[in-house]
Amino acid sequence: MPSRLWTRTILAIGAAASIATTVAPIDWNSVVEEMIGSEFFDATRTKAVYAIHSEIDGPGPYKDLHGTLTASLVVRSTNGLYYEPHVRITLTSLTNPDEPEIQDVMLTGPLDTWIDVTAWRHCALPPCAEDFELTVETLSWTNIAAPLELSGSIEIASSGDDNSLELSTTSTLTVTPVQ
Repeated sequence: MPSRLWTRTILAIGAAASIATTVAPIDWNSVVEEMIGSEFFDATRTKAVYAIHSEIDGPGPYKDLHGTLTASLVVRSTNGLYYEPHVRITLTSLTNPDEPEIQDVMLTGPLDTWIDVTAWRHCALPPCAEDFELTVETLSWTNIAAPLELSGSIEIASSGDDNSLELSTTSTLTVTPVQ
């Protein structure tokens, strides 16, 4: 009989120790994604511009708040033929415009790509807002070029070093076609 009691006591102590050592992660993160509608390019329409607005709000102050805004894009010919149009993708933080990201691509087939910029470099206290701009344009176009279709999504991933903020911090993302 004493051995059963002893075994149960050891199991109870082990269970309590396991629960006591379970610690929530110290950091938090939030991801918000917004789809962009299809845009078509041809000899008369060679550019699409999107205004992007993101906000993050919570109790703050934030500890090591950082984030990344990513545009995941698909550019493809509407009829399957490619005549190597030159496409430029530019993603810029309008709040911190000193470091735009630019991709120049010659399309020889469907393009599935992503481009990103750093977010939240200026913010320690909520609410934080940052504006971005995504521009996709064809820089060379021939009369025989097939129309192109652009689609994809925009995502902002935010994180910080204080897990107690995770449950009460919210992120929003608005993507609006400009042209």
